[in-house]
Amino acid sequence: MTFAWSACKPEWRTLLRHLVGYILHLFIEMRNMSKYKLAVGDTVRVPMIFEMQDGDKTKRFNFSLTCERLTVDEFQASNKNSDGITTNEKIQETMIRITQGWTNQTFVLDEAKQPAPCDQEAKEIMFQAPNVLDIAVGSYMKEVGAKAKN
Repeated sequence: MTFAWSACKPEWRTLLRHLVGYILHLFIEMRNMSKYKLAVGDTVRVPMIFEMQDGDKTKRFNFSLTCERLTVDEFQASNKNSDGITTNEKIQETMIRITQGWTNQTFVLDEAKQPAPCDQEAKEIMFQAPNVLDIAVGSYMKEVGAKAKN
């Protein structure tokens, strides 16, 4: 039996999204119930260093995100839609959800051309900019993981 997401009524799709989100939340909570924990904190600093064309100039951005630390399994599970397929939309939702703050951010500005606070709308604007989501995910995966030191 296959499930046709597009055949669902919009209200059922919304209900299913909430259900999947709740199940993911329970999965994360179960992780926290283990009698063992990693010897690192629950957040990670994620550097965001990139350039973007601004007219005839190149503008450089250098700031950092503060993100919730997820296990590989949690990160992968949160990026899959109800059909079990990883999508950019789900990756963006995950990065918006796990980004708790930012430091020295000058990429997203408010109406007064001041750095925007780290709220839902500002995170959506940031992660919709071309390639910024890819940079954030790559940097997150690099920073959240262990690094060999020889």
